[in-house]
Amino acid sequence: YSERFSIVAFEVPVSLLAARPHAPWFELELVPWLGVGWGKAWLHEAPDWRAAPAFGASVRAMGRGRNGGVGLALSAYSLSVAQPSSLAGAVNFGTISLSLVGGLDAG
Repeated sequence: YSERFSIVAFEVPVSLLAARPHAPWFELELVPWLGVGWGKAWLHEAPDWRAAPAFGASVRAMGRGRNGGVGLALSAYSLSVAQPSSLAGAVNFGTISLSLVGGLDAG
């Protein structure tokens, strides 16, 4: 079994920032997006690409101190392609992920 897919999308981040001068800050961000994707899935021979609508969102919570930050990101997206191969029915190339995000301030 093999599958390939690509997505092109437009996103609109919405951020809520709680900050004070010379103090740690906290940010909550919602990033919904909408686009179009192309996918194919196969067992033996690769079929043609099929287009379908794609959508998803991320929710990120970040805390940052003087020299770095850490946070969590929960993301999900869906790309359901009808009959992308000889397999019966539609195939959804979507996923749900939870990520730990961190960084250091180099400046």
